[in-house]
Amino acid sequence: MKPKKSSTTNPDSSEATLLARIKQLERQLEDEQLRSEAYNKMIDIAERELNIPIRKKSNTK
Repeated sequence: MKPKKSSTTNPDSSEATLLARIKQLERQLEDEQLRSEAYNKMIDIAERELNIPIRKKSNTK
């Protein structure tokens, strides 16, 4: 009869995997924040240069 494998993995490997995943998610978050800022600046420039409202007014229902 073979012994059961423990359900826990190597803690060091698991921790390293989690840390790598955190770094990956932080990079993705930073990229998305930069993209959002760039889109906002493009909209600001387009509204100013073309004199057209692009953003929805907050009081519009």
